[in-house]
Amino acid sequence: MRDLVGTSLQVWERQFLYGEFTATLVTDSASADVIVIWEDSIPPDVPPDTAGALGACDGLTQYVVDSTAAMSPSDTAGTNAGGQPPLTMTGPIRVQLRVRPGFSEAQVAACMQRVAAHELGHTLGILTHSPANTDLMWGIPTTSTPTNRDRNTAQVLYHTAPTIAPPPR
Repeated sequence: MRDLVGTSLQVWERQFLYGEFTATLVTDSASADVIVIWEDSIPPDVPPDTAGALGACDGLTQYVVDSTAAMSPSDTAGTNAGGQPPLTMTGPIRVQLRVRPGFSEAQVAACMQRVAAHELGHTLGILTHSPANTDLMWGIPTTSTPTNRDRNTAQVLYHTAPTIAPPPR
Protein backbone atom coordinates (compact mmCIF):
# COMPACT_ATOMS: atom_id res chain seq x y z
CA MET A 1 0.00 0.00 0.00
CA ARG A 2 2.86 2.38 0.75
CA ASP A 3 4.03 2.10 -2.89
CA LEU A 4 0.50 2.65 -4.20
CA VAL A 5 -0.01 5.78 -2.09
CA GLY A 6 3.50 7.05 -2.86
CA THR A 7 2.98 6.65 -6.60
CA SER A 8 -0.39 8.43 -6.42
CA LEU A 9 1.14 11.32 -4.48
CA GLN A 10 3.94 11.65 -7.04
CA VAL A 11 1.33 11.77 -9.80
CA TRP A 12 -0.23 14.81 -8.14
CA GLU A 13 3.10 16.46 -7.23
CA ARG A 14 4.02 16.47 -10.94
CA GLN A 15 0.91 18.53 -11.73
CA PHE A 16 2.25 21.64 -10.04
CA LEU A 17 4.61 23.79 -12.08
CA TYR A 18 6.15 25.61 -9.10
CA GLY A 19 6.14 22.83 -6.51
CA GLU A 20 3.12 24.20 -4.63
CA PHE A 21 2.38 20.71 -3.38
CA THR A 22 4.83 18.21 -1.98
CA ALA A 23 3.97 15.06 -0.08
CA THR A 24 5.81 13.18 2.62
CA LEU A 25 4.90 9.65 3.64
CA VAL A 26 5.09 9.15 7.40
CA THR A 27 5.06 5.96 9.43
CA ASP A 28 3.14 7.38 12.42
CA SER A 29 -0.47 8.32 11.70
CA ALA A 30 -0.41 10.76 14.64
CA SER A 31 1.66 13.12 12.49
CA ALA A 32 -0.30 12.60 9.26
CA ASP A 33 -2.60 15.11 7.56
CA VAL A 34 -4.13 12.28 5.52
CA ILE A 35 -4.60 8.70 6.68
CA VAL A 36 -5.14 6.02 4.04
CA ILE A 37 -6.61 2.72 5.20
CA TRP A 38 -7.72 -0.51 3.57
CA GLU A 39 -11.26 -1.41 4.53
CA ASP A 40 -10.82 -5.02 3.44
CA SER A 41 -7.84 -7.30 2.95
CA ILE A 42 -4.88 -5.70 1.25
CA PRO A 43 -4.55 -6.85 -2.37
CA PRO A 44 -1.20 -8.24 -3.47
CA ASP A 45 1.22 -6.20 -5.56
CA VAL A 46 0.79 -7.51 -9.07
CA PRO A 47 1.53 -6.02 -12.48
CA PRO A 48 -1.33 -3.73 -13.52
CA ASP A 49 -3.92 -4.84 -16.04
CA THR A 50 -4.70 -1.65 -17.96
CA ALA A 51 -8.09 -3.08 -18.87
CA GLY A 52 -8.89 -3.62 -15.18
CA ALA A 53 -12.54 -3.74 -14.27
CA LEU A 54 -13.98 -0.44 -13.04
CA GLY A 55 -15.96 -2.11 -10.29
CA ALA A 56 -13.06 -4.07 -8.76
CA CYS A 57 -12.53 -1.46 -6.04
CA ASP A 58 -13.72 1.86 -4.75
CA GLY A 59 -12.77 4.52 -2.27
CA LEU A 60 -14.10 7.14 0.07
CA THR A 61 -12.52 10.37 1.34
CA GLN A 62 -13.82 11.82 4.60
CA TYR A 63 -13.05 14.95 6.56
CA VAL A 64 -14.79 16.76 9.43
CA VAL A 65 -15.06 20.55 9.52
CA ASP A 66 -15.64 22.74 12.59
CA SER A 67 -18.01 25.50 11.50
CA THR A 68 -18.25 27.05 14.98
CA ALA A 69 -14.82 28.75 14.97
CA ALA A 70 -15.31 32.41 15.81
CA MET A 71 -13.15 35.35 14.80
CA SER A 72 -12.96 38.87 16.18
CA PRO A 73 -14.63 41.41 13.83
CA SER A 74 -11.39 43.43 13.75
CA ASP A 75 -9.26 40.42 12.80
CA THR A 76 -9.07 40.20 9.01
CA ALA A 77 -5.96 38.03 8.81
CA GLY A 78 -6.77 34.59 7.52
CA THR A 79 -10.07 35.55 5.92
CA ASN A 80 -11.13 34.12 2.59
CA ALA A 81 -12.26 36.10 -0.48
CA GLY A 82 -15.72 36.57 1.03
CA GLY A 83 -14.21 38.11 4.17
CA GLN A 84 -15.09 35.07 6.25
CA PRO A 85 -12.60 32.98 8.24
CA PRO A 86 -11.96 29.61 6.64
CA LEU A 87 -13.68 26.63 8.21
CA THR A 88 -11.23 24.42 10.10
CA MET A 89 -10.83 20.66 9.80
CA THR A 90 -10.99 18.93 13.16
CA GLY A 91 -8.61 16.09 12.33
CA PRO A 92 -6.83 14.32 9.53
CA ILE A 93 -8.50 13.49 6.25
CA ARG A 94 -9.28 9.78 6.06
CA VAL A 95 -9.21 7.82 2.81
CA GLN A 96 -10.68 4.33 2.65
CA LEU A 97 -9.72 2.01 -0.20
CA ARG A 98 -11.97 -1.00 -0.65
CA VAL A 99 -11.64 -4.17 -2.70
CA ARG A 100 -14.75 -5.81 -4.11
CA PRO A 101 -14.95 -9.59 -4.42
CA GLY A 102 -15.13 -11.45 -7.70
CA PHE A 103 -12.29 -9.79 -9.61
CA SER A 104 -8.80 -10.95 -10.53
CA GLU A 105 -5.74 -9.65 -8.69
CA ALA A 106 -4.66 -7.78 -11.84
CA GLN A 107 -8.08 -6.11 -12.14
CA VAL A 108 -7.97 -5.05 -8.49
CA ALA A 109 -4.41 -3.71 -8.89
CA ALA A 110 -5.37 -1.62 -11.94
CA CYS A 111 -8.50 -0.36 -10.22
CA MET A 112 -6.55 0.56 -7.07
CA GLN A 113 -4.08 2.66 -9.06
CA ARG A 114 -6.94 4.74 -10.45
CA VAL A 115 -8.95 4.96 -7.24
CA ALA A 116 -5.98 5.80 -4.99
CA ALA A 117 -4.93 8.67 -7.29
CA HIS A 118 -8.57 9.84 -7.49
CA GLU A 119 -9.11 9.80 -3.71
CA LEU A 120 -5.80 11.59 -3.08
CA GLY A 121 -7.02 14.25 -5.51
CA HIS A 122 -9.89 14.84 -3.08
CA THR A 123 -7.38 15.28 -0.25
CA LEU A 124 -5.75 18.11 -2.23
CA GLY A 125 -9.01 20.03 -2.11
CA ILE A 126 -10.80 18.83 -5.25
CA LEU A 127 -13.88 18.00 -3.23
CA THR A 128 -16.32 17.42 -6.08
CA HIS A 129 -16.27 15.11 -9.08
CA SER A 130 -15.46 16.28 -12.58
CA PRO A 131 -18.27 16.50 -15.14
CA ALA A 132 -16.02 14.84 -17.75
CA ASN A 133 -15.86 11.04 -17.74
CA THR A 134 -12.28 11.09 -19.08
CA ASP A 135 -10.92 12.93 -16.02
CA LEU A 136 -9.22 11.27 -13.07
CA MET A 137 -11.63 13.18 -10.82
CA TRP A 138 -14.71 11.71 -12.55
CA GLY A 139 -16.83 9.67 -10.09
CA ILE A 140 -15.52 6.34 -11.43
CA PRO A 141 -12.06 7.07 -12.83
CA THR A 142 -10.91 5.33 -15.99
CA THR A 143 -7.38 6.80 -15.89
CA SER A 144 -4.70 6.81 -13.20
CA THR A 145 -3.21 10.19 -14.12
CA PRO A 146 -4.74 13.66 -14.00
CA THR A 147 -5.94 15.19 -17.24
CA ASN A 148 -5.33 18.84 -18.17
CA ARG A 149 -8.70 19.70 -16.58
CA ASP A 150 -7.72 17.92 -13.34
CA ARG A 151 -4.34 19.70 -13.34
CA ASN A 152 -5.92 23.10 -13.98
CA THR A 153 -8.46 22.53 -11.19
CA ALA A 154 -5.71 21.68 -8.70
CA GLN A 155 -3.61 24.67 -9.75
CA VAL A 156 -6.54 27.07 -9.42
CA LEU A 157 -7.27 25.69 -5.95
CA TYR A 158 -3.67 26.21 -4.86
CA HIS A 159 -3.77 29.84 -6.04
CA THR A 160 -7.11 30.69 -4.41
CA ALA A 161 -7.70 31.77 -0.80
CA PRO A 162 -8.86 28.68 1.11
CA THR A 163 -12.33 28.26 2.53
CA ILE A 164 -11.28 25.22 4.60
CA ALA A 165 -8.12 25.22 6.72
CA PRO A 166 -6.21 22.16 7.92
CA PRO A 167 -6.42 21.24 11.59
CA PRO A 168 -4.13 23.17 13.92
CA ARG A 169 -0.85 21.45 14.82
